[in-house]
Amino acid sequence: MIIPIELIELLLSKITDNKTILNCRLVNKTFYNYFTPVKLYEKNEHVETVVFLNFNEIKSYFPNGKLKTDYIVNYLGKVRFNEYNLCGTVIQSLNLTPPFKIKKQTINMNTIDIVKYDINKEKETKSHFISNIQCTIC
Repeated sequence: MIIPIELIELLLSKITDNKTILNCRLVNKTFYNYFTPVKLYEKNEHVETVVFLNFNEIKSYFPNGKLKTDYIVNYLGKVRFNEYNLCGTVIQSLNLTPPFKIKKQTINMNTIDIVKYDINKEKETKSHFISNIQCTIC
């Protein structure tokens, strides 16, 4: 017995459990493509959409379509991760430069905190900046 694709799509569209969605992506290519991009849920409410681009980039979006995070790895192992607020402004940035350097930036209202780690020298450097730029409300 063959089930029409429209009925299968209707059933799949009702799934709001993250584990079930991820398991369905493993069934076959059709199911995988149906759940691309991946929609994530909390308490049956859509909270995030994850998109896998190329082999080195992952982006996630808020339900309103604005960018939430991006994660990029280049072929030399350098990693960049940015987190955004609902307005699309970067609130946290993390850069890993092989083999030993990590840089973390946190932006909160008009302050910027930067922490740099040098794993090889076991050294941590902290910086704190206050910006005079007027923030706009989104």
